[in-house]
Amino acid sequence: MTKFLSIILALFCTVLPGSLACLAAEEAPPDPAPAAAAKPVDDAEIGRLVEGLKGWDRDQVQANSDALAKIGEPAVPALIGALKNEDPGVRSSAARVLGEIEAKEAAVPLGELFDDPKYWVTRNAVYSLGNIGGPESVELLKKALTHYRPQVQEAALWGLDELQEQSAIPEISDLMVSAPDQYVRWRAMTVLRSLKEGEEITFLIKTLNDPEADATKRRNAAVMLGSLE
Repeated sequence: MTKFLSIILALFCTVLPGSLACLAAEEAPPDPAPAAAAKPVDDAEIGRLVEGLKGWDRDQVQANSDALAKIGEPAVPALIGALKNEDPGVRSSAARVLGEIEAKEAAVPLGELFDDPKYWVTRNAVYSLGNIGGPESVELLKKALTHYRPQVQEAALWGLDELQEQSAIPEISDLMVSAPDQYVRWRAMTVLRSLKEGEEITFLIKTLNDPEADATKRRNAAVMLGSLE
């Protein structure tokens, strides 16, 4: 039908050249060709990219990470499997890419990295949980606040701040006065302020005046209150 109408228009333009219909036909851009269907990525290619997360060539590892992130959801099962890889670099990169994809099904497997022998693998897993969000990620981020490495605690604070997770206020408040690391205590205070302005001062005063609070918490509260004045 479209071809028939084109022939009629061509004959019409031969009889009446310069008409508005003919000028419009001459000026109109050609119909765009139909978009080519996206080429599916096979499992072998995903496997090759995951294997490419291993090695000392940072540029190549980053290129493979970017490619996996671009593939997105189809790469998630292989990336979750890579969280158990014997190479810590692979585990770390896989954890980071899962966060970029925001793969909610990866929350629990990422939580299994909390006991990883390399703290920086755990830290990447926690950062990714902050990107992913959702109830499971929030519970794991709260758990990460009690991790023995301050770098992991900082990552958890970042995630809860990004998510603006009000339910974490009690845990963050306690960390603010109990964390051994001074920087973590101050970071907890700023996150608490971000979640609920003024809550940090209220809790510090409450801790300072609580006769049942241990001496370390009361001392930390006094120091922080004194610095805020």
